[in-house]
Amino acid sequence: MQPLDRRARRWALALTAASAAVVLALAARIHHSGAPLWLDVQGRRVANGHVFGIPLVSGRAARIVISLGDTPTFLILVATVVLAALILRDRISALVAVAACPLALVLTEVIGKPLVGRRESGDYGFPSGHSTAIALVVAIVALLAYRRWRHRGLVAIAPAAVLVPAMGLALVRVDLHLFSDTIGGTLVGGGTVLGLAWLASVLVATRTSTRERSSTT
Repeated sequence: MQPLDRRARRWALALTAASAAVVLALAARIHHSGAPLWLDVQGRRVANGHVFGIPLVSGRAARIVISLGDTPTFLILVATVVLAALILRDRISALVAVAACPLALVLTEVIGKPLVGRRESGDYGFPSGHSTAIALVVAIVALLAYRRWRHRGLVAIAPAAVLVPAMGLALVRVDLHLFSDTIGGTLVGGGTVLGLAWLASVLVATRTSTRERSSTT
């Protein structure tokens, strides 16, 4: 298994730390409060906005996008990426994908939502599970593409990143979440993948280095 190079590992660690810092800052601001933030007001304006009289985000389109984050669809998407990683013989991406799903679920549903305590329509809202799911899938695809084709791979899959803000606006459009919930979920999903990719690469690089030193002694 070839790990990420040192530069990529530094970026992965830095982005993971930045994601965690933003999530914690939002969580502290929202803690046990249902009051919308400035981000929520702006997000709702965009989600409910019109361009030449046409809704920027239609209700029907919003429901289609949201369905991508439903558990059955999410698991199918992750399984597809894992299969693609195995076909391409990228075991690190496959392992990251398999580990990221339960970890992100725990961070979002078990720890994040109850701890923050933001109530929306009787349910906990922050961070958004649907946003976590779609960001996790996009991040795994990006990891696989980068490891296989480097920067060309990232450019090739760039259009898929549109799904992340689309999910956030769709959830706001149908009143399932406030916009800050979707930001938190996005950072949890993406940060989980980046953090695991960094950890896996460090472990593999360390093991490889140890073996090389042992073979020369």
